[in-house]
Amino acid sequence: MTTAAEVDKVPVAAAKDVISSIFGSAACVYTGQPLDTIKVRMQARPDAFSGTFQCLRRTLAEESITSLWKGSTPALGGAVLENMVAFGVNEQLKRVFPDKDGSSAPWWQPILFGGVTGVFTTVVVCPSDVIKSKVQVGRSMRKGVAVSANAEAKGLPVLNATRMTAHILRTQGVRGLFVGLGAQFARDVPFYAAFFGTYETVVDRGKALPYEITPEVLYFLAGGMAGVVGWAAVMPLDSVKSIIQTTDKPESLLRTLQTVVRTKGWQALFIGLNAALARAFPANAALFLGYEIVRRAL
Repeated sequence: MTTAAEVDKVPVAAAKDVISSIFGSAACVYTGQPLDTIKVRMQARPDAFSGTFQCLRRTLAEESITSLWKGSTPALGGAVLENMVAFGVNEQLKRVFPDKDGSSAPWWQPILFGGVTGVFTTVVVCPSDVIKSKVQVGRSMRKGVAVSANAEAKGLPVLNATRMTAHILRTQGVRGLFVGLGAQFARDVPFYAAFFGTYETVVDRGKALPYEITPEVLYFLAGGMAGVVGWAAVMPLDSVKSIIQTTDKPESLLRTLQTVVRTKGWQALFIGLNAALARAFPANAALFLGYEIVRRAL
């Protein structure tokens, strides 16, 4: 039974979760944004790029190194909201259903808690993912059209995140920010199940080793591994989501999946996998390390 003292501590613990997640989000976004840009561009226009390095070279040749951080503003805003919800919900579930007698949680519990967390993050992150993805692929989808008022006049999206948001709201309304919501849900639930399941498992196993690993190293390794496992588990769903959220005529998750497989084969669902996994380890290692360090300091 939860005591009155424990109930009083809940708002304080929740506030610490939120503050820590903000620092972790910033570390994650700015560490992983370049490879995320490459991943999304490859998914949205698979015929234009032969591989991760070719996409990177072409982006740098035709634009500049700063273009790799395009979409950082909506990405950071979305990451802050997403991780506030993700860490807040996940940690609250652990407080509501604590381990008994100090024993380790059953192996399935962090997976279940992670899946439940994904349900809550879906609605929060969908708008920022739509804006970020359109900004990231904007230039290549407007090839030959100057980035100016003329582009907007022709009904084409612009690169700036603020103007992109205004363009979506003006042409599609609020519903335009939730394009691909079903695909977002289908990706986020298994992602967070694998994500938090892997992190908690690696941390628990690391603490049980016969030799000591410093907490910072353990958080870094566990976070990186969680990112890799999570993204590897949902890559096909992420590919379909990116296509839905960047196309002019989005279709349902199932129909888009069928179209991709029929026209390009199953391998097309794994386009951008190398970039995603290369980004996953450092970005999520930074996320958890930033979160845990700030959480311990508060």
